[in-house]
Amino acid sequence: MADRAQMHPLEAIVARGQCMGCGFCAATLSDAAESVSVAMARDETDGIYRPVVSGWQPGQAPGAFLCPGAEMDLPALAQEAYGREPPDPMLGEVVATCAAYSNDADERMRAASGGVVPALIRLLFDSGRITRAYVLGTLPGQRDGAGHEIRNAGAFATAHGSHYHPSDFGAGLRGFLEGEGPFAFVGLPCQVAAMRKLILERPALQRDAVVLISLFCGGLNSYHGIGYYLARHGVDPGQVREIGYRDGAWPGRIRLALADGTTRTIARIRGNSRAMVMHYMAAFQGFWMLKRCRICPDQIGDFADIAVGDPHSRRFRDMSAAAGGGGFSAVVTRSAAGQALMEEAAARGYLAQMPMSREEVAESQGYTLVQRRAAEVYAQIDGKLGGTPPKVAVYTALRGKESATARRVAWIDMLKLKLDLRKPVPAIVWVWQVAEYLILRFPLAEFGRRLKNIVSNR
Repeated sequence: MADRAQMHPLEAIVARGQCMGCGFCAATLSDAAESVSVAMARDETDGIYRPVVSGWQPGQAPGAFLCPGAEMDLPALAQEAYGREPPDPMLGEVVATCAAYSNDADERMRAASGGVVPALIRLLFDSGRITRAYVLGTLPGQRDGAGHEIRNAGAFATAHGSHYHPSDFGAGLRGFLEGEGPFAFVGLPCQVAAMRKLILERPALQRDAVVLISLFCGGLNSYHGIGYYLARHGVDPGQVREIGYRDGAWPGRIRLALADGTTRTIARIRGNSRAMVMHYMAAFQGFWMLKRCRICPDQIGDFADIAVGDPHSRRFRDMSAAAGGGGFSAVVTRSAAGQALMEEAAARGYLAQMPMSREEVAESQGYTLVQRRAAEVYAQIDGKLGGTPPKVAVYTALRGKESATARRVAWIDMLKLKLDLRKPVPAIVWVWQVAEYLILRFPLAEFGRRLKNIVSNR
C-alpha cells in the first residue's frame, strides 16, 4: 500500500476503511488545486462506491470537503442543531413518536415499511411547499441505486423500497446543493447528519431546507455479502440486473431480474428455513458490512426532522398480517416542523397514525440500536485489531456505560470484519453464524430454544 502521508486526504480515508461512499466529499470539494478533481466510481472488486482523486500531487492544495465517514461527533452536532445533548440519549432528540402508514394502499405495499416517506413527499409537492427533493432511486435495468433530484411526487416511484448494498448516493448531489428552491432531503442517518451540518453552515441551504427525512439504518454490506446469499439459492450474483428487497407483504422478499430475462423471488427471514436464515444473517449482519457502518453511532437519524423505520415487533407483524401484508413505520419527530408536517399529513388523510411509545420504538430496533450507541467501543476494538477507526463520539450520558454484552458483541462484529470473505467457504461461514446464534451473541438462557429452532429447521 502506498505511503498514506503521500496520499490525498480522501485516498487516506478510503485506505483506512472509513469511507462509506456517500459522495459528500465530491459534492462539497472546494479550494483545491486547479488540477484536482474528485468523482465517485464503483470499485468493481466489491461493488462499493469510492471517491477517485485525479490531478493531485503531494504539496498541492488538497481542498476542503465534508466527510461524515471520517468523523461523526453526536454531542457536537447536537449542540449545533438543538442547543443541547438529548435528554433521551438512546433515542436522541424527540418531539413525539408514533407508528404510521400511507393511506394509499398501493404506495404502502411498494414502500420499504409503511409508506410514510412517499406520502410526506407527495403532500409537500401537492401543497407547493417544495419544488424539489433529493432521493436515492433505482431505474429499470440498474442493479445499484443512484441519488438524484426529483421535481414532482410521481418521480418518487423510483425510490420505493430499501437498499442494502452500496449505491451511488452522491451521483446528483453537487448539482442539488448548488440548486435553488425549497426542498426535502431523504437519506440514511449519516447522509442526513452531513446535510444538517451543511445547512448549519450555508445560509442558502438553510433558507431552502423544508424537511430532512432519515431512514433507520442497520448498515450497508458490500455486494459480495448479497452475492453470498444469492448463491446459496442457486443464483449467480453476476447475472443480477435488478434487485429489490421489499417485494410483496411487509417486510418483503428479495426480487431479482436476471440477465436471461427471468425473475426470481427469494425469502429473507420470514418464510425461510432456519438453516437458510443462518446464511441470511451471515450475509446481512456482519461479515461483509462496511467498516464505517459497523463503527457508527447513529442508527435512527438523530439529525433529521423526521426519522422513519421498520417497527420490528410481534405487534406490528400481527397487524400487518391482518392488513393483508401492508407495512407500518415507526416514526420519530425531532423538530417542531417535522411534527407539524406529520400532524398535517394525518389531518389531510395522507397518513394513518397510531400510538407508539418511545420505549416501544427503542425496543423495536433491538440490539442494533444498543450496539450503535456503543460505537466508541467498536472504534477502540478496531484500533486494537490494527485498524484506524473513524473519529466517533456518542452522547456524554452513554459514554463508558456499555454493558458487558454490548462489548462482547462488538468484539464479535469487529473480528468478523477482519476475515477476507471475497471467496467464502460456505460451511465455515454457516458454522460461525450458528455458533454466534446459539452461544456468542444472545443470552445463554435462550440456548435450548434456539437449538430446537435449528434442529427442527424452523
